[in-house]
Amino acid sequence: MASVSLLQSLNYFQAAFTRPRSRTTRSQDNVPAPFHLKSLNSIDLYEVSIAELQQHYTSGTFTAIDYVQFCLDRIRVIDPYLEAVIEVNPDALEIAVQLDEERKRGRVRGSLHGIPVLVKDNMATKDKMQTTAGSWALLGSVVPRDAFVVARLRQEGAIILGHAIHDRMGISPIEVLDPTDGSIVGPAQINSVVGIKPTPGLTSRSGIIPSSQTLDTVGPLGRSVQDAVLGLNAIVGRDERDPLTTSESRHQEKDYTQFMSDKKSLRGAKFGLPIKRCWEFVKEDQKREATRIFDGIIKAGGEIVHLNYQCAEERIAANGKWD
Repeated sequence: MASVSLLQSLNYFQAAFTRPRSRTTRSQDNVPAPFHLKSLNSIDLYEVSIAELQQHYTSGTFTAIDYVQFCLDRIRVIDPYLEAVIEVNPDALEIAVQLDEERKRGRVRGSLHGIPVLVKDNMATKDKMQTTAGSWALLGSVVPRDAFVVARLRQEGAIILGHAIHDRMGISPIEVLDPTDGSIVGPAQINSVVGIKPTPGLTSRSGIIPSSQTLDTVGPLGRSVQDAVLGLNAIVGRDERDPLTTSESRHQEKDYTQFMSDKKSLRGAKFGLPIKRCWEFVKEDQKREATRIFDGIIKAGGEIVHLNYQCAEERIAANGKWD
């Protein structure tokens, strides 16, 4: 198996050591008071999964309307601190009403039916929201259609909750970003969530304000591997407006959950840990947590290989910051 950077992959492996269809209840004791997540109809939603949300919708514990309002209320409470959401969808609750009615009639569009999703602000949404890429210069611009991935999300039953700022994790079960370099890896690492950065062409870039024709791609952030994979399933597809998605070199699967595994898949795997000007600058408390994960990988039969980037000293300053 090819070596990969552990500093970019810790969130994946942390999730991989838990069962993909269950979660361990975690305490909010160390969460600052303004960020404490309240319950909804007496249900603890701290780190709730998409599958669990669907179970609550189906059983009637609460509705998509209830949960969308819950998310909007949370944005109003904590976004002044985070400044993560540029704009919320004024039609989100109305869309939730429609999706709840569809569920009552027996129609469930897909695994994201009634699930709020934030999209990066450079992804076109043909609705009452702006698509500005965070720039005043594009304020008031009118997009001709939804971006392909946005249209796919709506087809899957997702509710576009709003537009998020480019480099920050929002307040929803899934956020969809388009990294050129680190726009998925960075937020995933900082927020301790799972990010999937697909090969360019696996997901369409049409309807998205671009940065690079060859490097841009679109992928999800989720609270777990399973949630992130469900987000990937929703946005993968061939699009005539993005020729790279129709290239013979690109193969899109219908369901990526079939590739989910457990820690047994780590047997014989090798993972590179860059030391010089990378690991050596990691804070001690973060090292302790990362080492716990490394130990789990080794226990599962994997190997941690210490190495250095060939150009570490040329590209990374002596204080550890990238140039």
